[in-house]
Amino acid sequence: MEGNLKVMVIVCHPADAIDHAGGTLCLHAERGDAVTVVVCTHGVDSHDYRRRESLSRGGAAVTDKETAIRDKEAEVVKGLKVLGVADVRFLRFSDEYVNVTSELVEAIAAQLAEVQPHLLLLHNPSEELGFAHTDSAVAALKAISLANMPRFLTRPSGRSFPAQVF
Repeated sequence: MEGNLKVMVIVCHPADAIDHAGGTLCLHAERGDAVTVVVCTHGVDSHDYRRRESLSRGGAAVTDKETAIRDKEAEVVKGLKVLGVADVRFLRFSDEYVNVTSELVEAIAAQLAEVQPHLLLLHNPSEELGFAHTDSAVAALKAISLANMPRFLTRPSGRSFPAQVF
């Protein structure tokens, strides 16, 4: 293949791209590949531990939810920038209970159709411990065929995408 690759990682929670694929993303960014990260959920319900602990004890939230979401997104953008990744997209679905829905599948399909990646990295769709991770991966797998449909394609690619899923 000539030229650089377009690599997309689709993860469930904001920190997952760094925790689960950071080294791979850094390698591709260093090679000059175009790297896009798509984060399905805002992560505040399951991964904002200070906020969750305060609420579980009957206290007030440390910050309001929208501020917590913006703070979490800023953290991830900053962390991915260190790895050489600048294209970060947040779908902002709730992470209280992640499920494969038509809304999630279509939101992912829109991102796939826009970027048209050569390589797609996902959570393991049969992971036993992280149902949210599993459902985000299954939603992404369902989104692949949808993204290749005319209603999602804003520009013809001349190829199906992605070429490879990991």
